Amino acid sequence: MSDFRSVNRRQLISGAAAGGAVLAVGGKAAFATGGRAPAYVRTYGQAANIPTPREQTVVIEKEPITIYDSFNPFTPNGWAYHWGNEQICLEYLFYQNFATNEEVAWTGEKYAYNPDFTEFTLTLKKGVTFSDGKPMTSADVVFTSEMLGKNAGLSGNDIVNIWIAKVEAIDDLNVKFTLKKANPRFHYFFVAGIIGTTFKIVPKHIWEKQDPITFKNNPPVWTGSYMLQEANATQKMYVWKKNPNYWQKASFDPKPNFIIVRERLPTDAAVQEFLRGNIDIPNQDTVNYLSQQQIMAQDKDNVQLFFADPCPRGLYINSKGPTANGLFEKAEAHWALSYLIDRDKIGKTIWQPPSPAAAFPWANWKSNEKWSDKAIGDKYALTYDPDKAAQLLDSIGAKKEGDTRVFNGKKLELNMITPQIPTGAEYQIGDTIAREAGKIGLKINLRYLQTWSDAYQTGQFDISDHWICGNVFDPFQLYQQYLERDFKPIGTRTQGGHNETRTDDKALNDIALKLENLDPKDPKNMPAFNQGLEAYMQYLPSTPIIQTTYPFLYSTKYWSGWPTQDNQYTIGACWWGQFLFVYGKLQPTGAKSS
Repeated sequence: MSDFRSVNRRQLISGAAAGGAVLAVGGKAAFATGGRAPAYVRTYGQAANIPTPREQTVVIEKEPITIYDSFNPFTPNGWAYHWGNEQICLEYLFYQNFATNEEVAWTGEKYAYNPDFTEFTLTLKKGVTFSDGKPMTSADVVFTSEMLGKNAGLSGNDIVNIWIAKVEAIDDLNVKFTLKKANPRFHYFFVAGIIGTTFKIVPKHIWEKQDPITFKNNPPVWTGSYMLQEANATQKMYVWKKNPNYWQKASFDPKPNFIIVRERLPTDAAVQEFLRGNIDIPNQDTVNYLSQQQIMAQDKDNVQLFFADPCPRGLYINSKGPTANGLFEKAEAHWALSYLIDRDKIGKTIWQPPSPAAAFPWANWKSNEKWSDKAIGDKYALTYDPDKAAQLLDSIGAKKEGDTRVFNGKKLELNMITPQIPTGAEYQIGDTIAREAGKIGLKINLRYLQTWSDAYQTGQFDISDHWICGNVFDPFQLYQQYLERDFKPIGTRTQGGHNETRTDDKALNDIALKLENLDPKDPKNMPAFNQGLEAYMQYLPSTPIIQTTYPFLYSTKYWSGWPTQDNQYTIGACWWGQFLFVYGKLQPTGAKSS
């Protein structure tokens, strides 16, 4: 079941230059413009300079995009997912709240499997409508599945063709999927996990008349509580307006009438705009931790939230490393490398804000506690012990001769690669580890590669210093990255997440294959998942270093109700689909713009 591998790092999406299509929204003309300049002009003065009343508007700054006239999530560069599309316009059937460890049914009501996991029945929530007023029914689900399956150029085509033998509407609200093979994780395709999910239900009555490869879905029609009012390439902003006919307005009625997502300012300008109350959520890359501390020292109308990224920083170890001379075929060498990592020091001195050491290869979220068996964690504690590292290398024959270690008759000079530039935290982490290794005679050369993904997928590395991703809903999603069936020799490209480390550990492989067919929601399967954790920790194909803490800053000048450290009711990342629950909590403070 190798198709649940996820790329869990945030991606900056860009696309073709915007055109000048006219949008019809709520009976008014709304424009996805290219060069047309509106009446308002964005400046960096005292006022917010937005086309909507400030006290009715949430203002967010995001990474630059060039996509202002396309809202198709299935094609390359087809939409800017993080500019509101996937947060307030589109809604998912189900959401996983990692902060509270609960699954929230939204446009979906429930789902069920048959006993052998070869049939999956999905039930939609009654009364859901698209923003044009048309109901969402099982016909839309069937159409979406068939559309994806017929078009190889669409994201999701592989999911349909690998897993779905037949999809049929039972009635207006129920859909039955007959699967090609057993899959206890098929529901993952319908549950928004990290950011969202690939399977997005489109309105049949619109998409059936279009070529889905070229269709721009402009204006976007989904089920969300906001509709596009304007996407303007000149002013570099999207303006979203509340849908007055939102299908569940009686129970979920966000208070902001408008949400504006616009291109981020340079750091100094963004700090000043935030202090003036003209930004509610600054871009975290430009207004980073140090800038946020500067803001908080000058102004109290804000709240800061620390968020653990899904992916701890870590090292991936190539068992067939081309210059390791067979060293990393032995688990002792993996552990020797791990013992050279001063996780506490790295978390406090390199990463900002300071981040705790990682004990397991996943985020320290409440939802991951059940996978993190304390006894196993204590047995395989990730401690800093250079003397133990030297002893382990000696025990497998990698002994020191002069100032260098020799293994199988050759001097060891290992190759560590990273996708981060020398000023980046990941590079600095790798440099720290390489220096520690040098103290015990293990030479490691660290290199930043612009072509890192090529080297990583073809196995042209001994150690890769980046991030450990995979565990979204359950640990099998991580362990499957080391399956022997995906083994490729050095020089042959693997698919992303398909054993780039050339791991061939039998214990880990066998338990991963067993977990592949076990229901992760069934408590009786927990012993098997603990067995998987022990096999992983024993061989350590990748070694976690630190949790990855990111700081979010929210302005409380115009809006209250943001998630806080004491009340983190959902993931606080404004580019995640789950951020709709934040909009739903916001309340106006009563402040008026000048």
